Amino acid sequence: MKLKFLLFAFLSVILLKSSFAQEEEGALQIKLEKEQYSYKIYPVGENGFLLGSYDDTNKKSKQYNFIKYDSDLKQDKTYKLNLVKGHTVCFAKYVGGKYFYVIAGTDLNYTMSAGEGAAFKEFICYRIDLTNMSAKSINLNYKTAFHIRDLNEADGKVLLSGITALSNKDLQRKVCYSVLLCYIPLIFYKPEGNPVLIKLDFEKKSGNKKEFEYNKAKNTYTDILSVDYIDTLGNVDLLLYSYTKKIRKVFFKSIINDKAGKEVELKFAGTKTALSGKIFTKNENDKYIAGLIGDTKKKNAQYGTFAKSNGVYLACVKNGKVVYNKSNNFTDFKNFKFLSVKGQKIAKKREKKDKDYNASIVSITQYITERENYILVMGEAFYPTYRTETYVTIDSRGIASVRTRTVFDGFQWIGGYVIAYDKNGKMIWENGMRFKETVKSYYAKKRMVFAENDNGDIEITCANNKTIQTKTIHEDGKADDDKFIEIKTAEGGKKMASKRDENLGTNVEPWYDNFYLAYNYQMIKKDKKEKGDKFKYYLNVNKLNMTND
Repeated sequence: MKLKFLLFAFLSVILLKSSFAQEEEGALQIKLEKEQYSYKIYPVGENGFLLGSYDDTNKKSKQYNFIKYDSDLKQDKTYKLNLVKGHTVCFAKYVGGKYFYVIAGTDLNYTMSAGEGAAFKEFICYRIDLTNMSAKSINLNYKTAFHIRDLNEADGKVLLSGITALSNKDLQRKVCYSVLLCYIPLIFYKPEGNPVLIKLDFEKKSGNKKEFEYNKAKNTYTDILSVDYIDTLGNVDLLLYSYTKKIRKVFFKSIINDKAGKEVELKFAGTKTALSGKIFTKNENDKYIAGLIGDTKKKNAQYGTFAKSNGVYLACVKNGKVVYNKSNNFTDFKNFKFLSVKGQKIAKKREKKDKDYNASIVSITQYITERENYILVMGEAFYPTYRTETYVTIDSRGIASVRTRTVFDGFQWIGGYVIAYDKNGKMIWENGMRFKETVKSYYAKKRMVFAENDNGDIEITCANNKTIQTKTIHEDGKADDDKFIEIKTAEGGKKMASKRDENLGTNVEPWYDNFYLAYNYQMIKKDKKEKGDKFKYYLNVNKLNMTND
């Protein structure tokens, strides 16, 4: 039976029995010209996968090259994307079918701007036809720069969503005096942004931007937490986040026929608010929203304005009204532990005093889906880590002083969780997969794959170093033991031989039917006779078949 992945939770069902077995269907090793950070893999369904990288050999024009490999791991066609001067690739996504989308533009580097990632006023959207590796493009030029959040297709149209950015003109600079009467410039950030929707038609070669402002209050920040497409006509649901210095709010809004509908606020008790959220659209009138909840009075040092978290929530919106909005603290979880043993003890002591325990946990809600009697929410949890650096400074008199500073040291992953709620928002059970090894990254991006089968089981999969870890969560909330499979090197390929060799950038992603695409990068020390850099680089790609036991 064929396996489908939860790309869109309510449409995706994996046809497997109660447990999974992993079988390696093939392995490929590719010798790379540069370090692994220069390359990126894009699975494109039954079309195979693309290996993308920059080509800087031509000084006059910069290229981004795609090498296509078919589903049998054999090299196929290539495509060279000639970039406009100053452009970089900022966004790429496969949305099914035969097209792959790439967006390139000039990053305006709005470091103080609303939202994360590159901000663009001028950019080009490319649609690459995977059957013959040819492309069409649309040039886009707008007055207001914005951050791209997502891309999808609807009825042959391409929909871009984003949030407007801030330029230096939006910053207010003031000067104050310190105790020593030294002038210290302080930057006061005027946080403002607006949701942006753009519709593109590659057949008509037209770009059309619709910008919706939902709150024009002074010093109000707007961000898009989630975008969900209601239908194939281009209508969308937005989950919007707003804050001022004292007030943080989350709004649900629908855009129907390019017109913004009424706002629905997700209200929480006391000083709590949603820190993240994912929308699941059952139909035009029924929606579910799930995410992380936190206390606005508890600030997270890493995110500044973002509150610290203390649990998860599930909200139900019907016909433009909030039916319920319920939350569970991290201490309510008995199987999947968000908190450490020490954290659990502290949290329980605080709960006895009617106080919530707040943690620097971040959560990505990946999927929400509805069963006959309950709702499933799947996501992954991690937290920021920091290290202390010591350095010496010498003043004008030659006197040395030792100072320390705290530096962000990456996100530490906890694991992936599955929560089952009844139709009234009450948590029935929860479980998940905690990592046996350290999984750490400087980027808060999705690292896990969730798959659902027709018996109600959920398979959680993630890769680290040279190992893939999987776990099956059953329909009753019970779980099997974790399974592990090693990412193999192709027969005859280079293998690690010394302590200085490393496995890097390990990942596993859903591909098509029963298959996963698993890969890692190898950095291998060269022999003494070999010239050039000390290391050579390889990419190991495995095709894994998820079949019945």
